[in-house]
Amino acid sequence: MESIINHISVLNPQRILKEIEDVLNYLTNTLSLKPSRQVTLRFLIHCCCMVERIVINRKPLQMALENRLDLDARAFSVIKSSFLPIEEAYAIRLSDAEYFYIYELLYS
Repeated sequence: MESIINHISVLNPQRILKEIEDVLNYLTNTLSLKPSRQVTLRFLIHCCCMVERIVINRKPLQMALENRLDLDARAFSVIKSSFLPIEEAYAIRLSDAEYFYIYELLYS
């Protein structure tokens, strides 16, 4: 967790970490996920830094998305809705590319 705190320079690191932990807990409970410690740390670091990057640059990750036939539409929808409190709290919008990356992180 110290590495997350060291990477966040604009936002309150304890606050964003707690909020992202809440998102992860919601996702693991709702989607019955049991991420490894490594996946958990990657999720926390990525999401905390992602929120700060979007707050600073006002621009979410943009990249071409390939059509994924094996994508679980329900899980993708749950991931999107789980970040609504973050989007509202920081007045940001995550792109589908961000959500897709998070989906891949949790399901790879």
